[in-house]
Amino acid sequence: LPWVKFVVTARPQARIVAAFSRLDALLEQADLFADDARKDIHSLLDRELSPGGRLDGIVELNEGERDVLVTKSQGLFVWLETMIRFLVSDGGDRRVLSHVLKSDPYVYAEREIDALYRVVLDAASKKSNVAKKIVRYVVAFILASVHTEPLSSRIIHALLPSDEIDVNLVVVEDVVARMGAILVSGDRGIAVTHTSVLDFFASEERCGLQHWMGAAEGHRIMSMGCFEVMLRGTCSQSRTTQREADALSGLRFNICNLSDSLLRNDQVEDL
Repeated sequence: LPWVKFVVTARPQARIVAAFSRLDALLEQADLFADDARKDIHSLLDRELSPGGRLDGIVELNEGERDVLVTKSQGLFVWLETMIRFLVSDGGDRRVLSHVLKSDPYVYAEREIDALYRVVLDAASKKSNVAKKIVRYVVAFILASVHTEPLSSRIIHALLPSDEIDVNLVVVEDVVARMGAILVSGDRGIAVTHTSVLDFFASEERCGLQHWMGAAEGHRIMSMGCFEVMLRGTCSQSRTTQREADALSGLRFNICNLSDSLLRNDQVEDL
């Protein structure tokens, strides 16, 4: 139909630019930072602080503090959305909020959002040294699985190196929940809230050595974790769920409990 038009938007990544190079006449670059969205961001913040908003009863901000947060967002809704999600997940921790309010602003918007992402990871790591390690593994596993199916907290828990981290599933779930400002956990697994989080995770410089672990290392550890589960099942009592405790996990002889190994597949009931 001649009156149907499609608008495709994307960031100017090398592969995307190369794929659309033949359509140069139809391409148009837009500077997303040219438009000042701070008025709209201020309205969003006011709405979330109002009765019924996500921050209602969690934190109170005077007009000056609201102006500081809007300024630090540098016109990026994702910055404010991350800040709101962080305050909700962290129960409105005033100490962290004060740190953000008092920190010197960055010239570039990317630096500002990187700083906020690091605040989220710092808060998720502060509970214990084990929590710090789990945060690094979560970062690496997400990078390693970005082109496949998302991983759940249970799978991440099962693949953690047992000689270094020996904790219950609830500990992993708690750390993931503390990363809730930048991660969303659903029925299909754990995913990032915004593509900028993946860019942040992928850069050692931006993420920081304390939290960063590359995709290559994530692939290696996940592979070794898979072999461990196949060889020995869950590696310790604390990492065994109730369902696994009721039945041995891992590979073993006659894993399907067949009554006769001479039967063909179509002769096995309930296969």
